[in-house]
Amino acid sequence: MISASEPMMWRWENSIGRFKIHCDFEPQHVRRLEEELQSLSHEISQTLEIETIGEPIHIVLFEKEFEYQRYLKHYFPSLPERRAIFIQDRGPGMLFGFWHSEIDTDIRHEVTHALLNDQQHGLPLWLDEGIAEYMEAPLAQRFAGHLYLSKCCLQFSDETPPDLQRLEQITSLSEFGDLEYQQSWAWIHFLLHRSPRTRQLLVSHLADLRSGKTTAPVSRKLWQCLQDPYSEFTEHFRAIHLGQLTRIHGDEHSSEPR
Repeated sequence: MISASEPMMWRWENSIGRFKIHCDFEPQHVRRLEEELQSLSHEISQTLEIETIGEPIHIVLFEKEFEYQRYLKHYFPSLPERRAIFIQDRGPGMLFGFWHSEIDTDIRHEVTHALLNDQQHGLPLWLDEGIAEYMEAPLAQRFAGHLYLSKCCLQFSDETPPDLQRLEQITSLSEFGDLEYQQSWAWIHFLLHRSPRTRQLLVSHLADLRSGKTTAPVSRKLWQCLQDPYSEFTEHFRAIHLGQLTRIHGDEHSSEPR
């Protein structure tokens, strides 16, 4: 894997904690980028109760999309075309993207992947992508401002919830389309916001996976934690749709009735 820090290649470089940033241009909103990385690390640590201090993560940003695509095709020809991508092979984690109006969203999504997968123990695809979809929204919009929420409230408050066991069996991104991203996000939203019990289930499950421990899938754990997970999933989005929410602690919302 080529190093993202080759000498004489990058016009602008900076370090923000464990993040090493390399750009072929001078970003106009450097402070915004720095604040985004610092706050996201803290938010992920607080939300998921994971340690976010570790080996360097390189962030490589290009000013123009065509330069970004050219670079990836040259050094990583087998990668799919995406607006931004995180790569972790045998070397340090590397995030690639280009500067555009939604770069903040891309960085939040891909940095989440980087921080979740820094223990060399792979996560199930649905879990990895579901959490990244959840964290890509700004903090103030994560509970009620994601584009998926209105769709999920309309669909899942009256229909059968998405099959979590089916999502757990998907191992290839080629089988992961828009529907799977939305359904994975919905299950993460449910786990984080249904109740303290479901939140702790997710936190403990992540800790097990990141430590390399063999553990049962979330779908099985939910039936041990809740009497009827699918009914509670439906009720979760129905409660949000109807505005029937409580607080579990601080600013965290819960859809579980008291």
